[in-house]
Amino acid sequence: MAPRRRLPFRHAARGEDGVPFVEYLIARIGNNPRRRERVYTFIHDWEHIIDGSYDPPTVKRVSEFSKRPLATEYERLEEFQTVFPSEQDPTRLIDEIWNGIGEQQPANGDPMLWDRVLLVPTDD
Repeated sequence: MAPRRRLPFRHAARGEDGVPFVEYLIARIGNNPRRRERVYTFIHDWEHIIDGSYDPPTVKRVSEFSKRPLATEYERLEEFQTVFPSEQDPTRLIDEIWNGIGEQQPANGDPMLWDRVLLVPTDD
């Protein structure tokens, strides 16, 4: 098994400067709103599968959830992998974002949306 590569970002510690995930994604993808939306929704759909089950997420399960054809979901996975070449699927990114929610959650209990978690890019 190949060693795991470093994630392209880490969550910011409480009080540390960072960029919200959605802004990070925009910067990473560039001026292509349709591609950003496809990658964003694929990550979100994958997160929904993780959050809603103890079974590991799969492209088939995402297809069943999203009601998109399986072939379309494989295309979205390939596009995700192009944007995040260190990742086979969104699982590790989602775990890091959820860790960021735990770190950055407001003390008053207000809910924190995962796309607003502050990140620090680690790309060289």
